[in-house]
Amino acid sequence: AALANRLAGVAPTDADEAFFDANDAALREMREDRAAYEKREAAEASVGKMVWSKSVNDAMAGSSTRSQPRASSTWDDEDRVVRSTRGKRPTRGEGSSDDADKDGAFDPAPKSLFASYLGRYGAGGSFLTPSASKAGRLNSGSTNGVGVLEDSALGRMGASRLRRASAADNPKAYAAVVIMACDRVDYLQRTVASVRAALGKRPGDADKFPVFISQDGRHKATRAFAEGKAKDFHWMQHLEDRPPTTRTRFRWDSVAYYRIAAHYKWAMKTLFDDLGYERVIVLEDDMELSPDFFGYFEAAGKVMDADPSVYTVSSWNDNGQKIHVSDERRLYRSDFFPGLGWMLHKALWRELAPEWPDSYWDDWMRLSDVRRGRESIRPEVCRTFNFGEVGSSKGQFFRAYLREIKPASEPIDWDAQSLAYLDGNAYEDKVRRSLASATMIDSPTQVRLVPPENAATNVYKVIYASERDFNRLAKRFGVFPEWKDGVPRAGYRGVVTFKMYQGRATVMLVPAPSAAVAKTYAQWTGTQGLEEPAQVG
Repeated sequence: AALANRLAGVAPTDADEAFFDANDAALREMREDRAAYEKREAAEASVGKMVWSKSVNDAMAGSSTRSQPRASSTWDDEDRVVRSTRGKRPTRGEGSSDDADKDGAFDPAPKSLFASYLGRYGAGGSFLTPSASKAGRLNSGSTNGVGVLEDSALGRMGASRLRRASAADNPKAYAAVVIMACDRVDYLQRTVASVRAALGKRPGDADKFPVFISQDGRHKATRAFAEGKAKDFHWMQHLEDRPPTTRTRFRWDSVAYYRIAAHYKWAMKTLFDDLGYERVIVLEDDMELSPDFFGYFEAAGKVMDADPSVYTVSSWNDNGQKIHVSDERRLYRSDFFPGLGWMLHKALWRELAPEWPDSYWDDWMRLSDVRRGRESIRPEVCRTFNFGEVGSSKGQFFRAYLREIKPASEPIDWDAQSLAYLDGNAYEDKVRRSLASATMIDSPTQVRLVPPENAATNVYKVIYASERDFNRLAKRFGVFPEWKDGVPRAGYRGVVTFKMYQGRATVMLVPAPSAAVAKTYAQWTGTQGLEEPAQVG
């Protein structure tokens, strides 16, 4: 970490240090996975070629027979046994050999070794390990220094329950909802109960939003719950053909993030490409939904469908702590992709799928070259509450930020809400007017408490000159001190807006002309509809 700091010229934050400490076991886990895979290969070699698990089409048809063997063999980790058929002895992955790197040693002369310093400006490191290339997990190209995950490395369908699960079988469907799960069955139970409750708030939502549980791996308790108490939802199981290989030996580069990226691509490929849905809402197995969750997504989705400058719709506000929010009806445009309960359209999926990364998919979606100036719709008050303190990120931000998030509780009728203010031009004009009339300050002690009737005009702006300056001010005001590829969390054109005093004051952290914020949609596309951000300071 110290070497990376010196070469990158960036001092690690407290969050960076916590992240290092939380991933001490990553390399050991990677070695254990490889050792287990070698044992599997030996078992395969002793009995011959295996039969693959059911395909998507088999699962949809409800067939109980297994599909025909493919050209290469794989461990059937659905049942943790080797299933044999007649055929030649299986071979190792293309290009692999007995002298392949077994410890994940990286290229001694990689390109741009620390170009994406510890994942803060990209998704993981910017180089490939020899073993990762030999395993066929990555192709010869890359995107922003991130390995591209090929379809051949996605894994396969295991057991499933997908009868009448396609968009054609559900003509009233607005969006498929997928709950990404692995082995936290207690969390999954809580999330499923919350989804059921939210679906019951509006008539017809159960038909508009078919729900899928996508299980990564073969955790028995998770499978038992999906097959039993969650049998009113569709279920599909993702099984990997071989353990993923990390591209670095740093502690933060955990194999878990590689598995997550593969699971996400596999699930979305299944829902979009195989089952034919136009939109997909992605949930994780540690989320509780607000009562108006589905109404919110349907209303905001209309904005997304009509406006090419809208990237995704999210239920999440990174600065959604109780002290920073008040208006449950207020929505924002943000350059920062929030994730954590979000929806994308098939058109965006077709754009992203060919270059989907092998790891750290969410940071990859935040890269300027991927986002291309498009903005996400997000609420002031979160429509999901993330209760997962245990997981792949080891709860690194839970105690500091997530635990104090305020979830929405009002039963808002989104069909009756006008969202015309989210139009790109109208929204930018409103931000400009707010900045022009805001009072300049440099400390939270200068924010005045006014009567509720004067709250709309009690607006302040704080100017920052750089990423380091933003992080300093963000910590002072208690908002998220993080910056990804020219975009602060929850930022719009570099402007981060939040509330104080239960909504009686609005504060805007505003970039000075010297702050290197990301390009706008207009700058990416050359369109005339959106102007460049106003110079402030």
